[in-house]
Amino acid sequence: MQEKFFKNYLLCIVRDSRLLLSNSLNYLISLLILPFLAKKNQVLLNRALFINTMKLGDLEISLKFLIQFQESNLFQEHYLLLDSRYIDLLKSLRINIRLIPWNRKSYKYNIFYRIKFIKILRRYSFLTAYNISQERGILNDELTLLSGANKKICFKKNAEYLFPFFNFINSRKYSTILNFDEMNEYKLLDLVSNQLGLKIIHSIDDRFIISTNNTLPSSYICIAPFSSDNQRNWSIVNYLTLVQELSIDFNIVLLGNKIDSLHNQFCENSHIFNLIGKTTLSELPGIIKNSQLFIGNDSGLTHLANVLEIPLIAIIGGGMYGRFFPHRLSINRKYRYYLLDCFGCEWYCIYKERYCLTKVTVATILSDVYKILN
Repeated sequence: MQEKFFKNYLLCIVRDSRLLLSNSLNYLISLLILPFLAKKNQVLLNRALFINTMKLGDLEISLKFLIQFQESNLFQEHYLLLDSRYIDLLKSLRINIRLIPWNRKSYKYNIFYRIKFIKILRRYSFLTAYNISQERGILNDELTLLSGANKKICFKKNAEYLFPFFNFINSRKYSTILNFDEMNEYKLLDLVSNQLGLKIIHSIDDRFIISTNNTLPSSYICIAPFSSDNQRNWSIVNYLTLVQELSIDFNIVLLGNKIDSLHNQFCENSHIFNLIGKTTLSELPGIIKNSQLFIGNDSGLTHLANVLEIPLIAIIGGGMYGRFFPHRLSINRKYRYYLLDCFGCEWYCIYKERYCLTKVTVATILSDVYKILN
């Protein structure tokens, strides 16, 4: 265990060194761009820009917050800047928000794309720009601060992906930092919503979901065995056993990305529908919304089930415990993990295996399923 500790310690040093180098290079580019873009817009329109450059799950956490802005009518028009890979998800929802697709790789490594994108962004003449990314970083800070908006607002004073020196400089450029002493991202957005006086909604109901035509049965359980980070995954063997056991009494719909190479291990029959790699992002909200129950890891699809208020069982482990999950525990919402003293390790595990996940048994999940559905 001591050897594993030192290995993780060295990894942290390497990560911090890479962070400093990345921040320095990107900040240098910002300094080169800024003089050409410093001229303020003469006419600002009643438009709000929301910037979320994070992954799918982080974007899904923000959905309810965006809808609350729409329902509160504080601005005439709402725009969301997001990773272009996830644009289909937003198109599948009835949300009155205009989308600005953004290519992370091109923005980070192509100076011409970067300058052109910032110039186009400033032409919108935004009144207010909100950095709603779950972690502030050099890129989403730059996009917010160079957006040309009169007010620039973020929700965190500290930034995990910014070296302290650059965080200090950028924080001084924001008009407002709504800083709350809250670790959980869901609760943080609720606090921000109250602070801004938004009209609070408790779930994303059928008004916002575009129904999808599919050949699925009328009742089924959704199971998503994979996440984008393999170290967060519950054992594939456990999922195989779980699916076989549950398919005796229930219809099972398997969901996931086509890059999940192990998906072929799940056989199909009259009760098991393997849709891994066969659905688009635009279809997922409708499929999950119509399910009886959702089972998955700490993943983007689990966040989607959570914001859609679907009964769920999430095998979350302890790597990011409290940051996202558990959230709103109830009789229809179960979070499973094996409790250890090292929770919050950010998946830098000191043991030979991730006991916080591996010690969660199939029997426990089966028991939860029957308790929820009965």
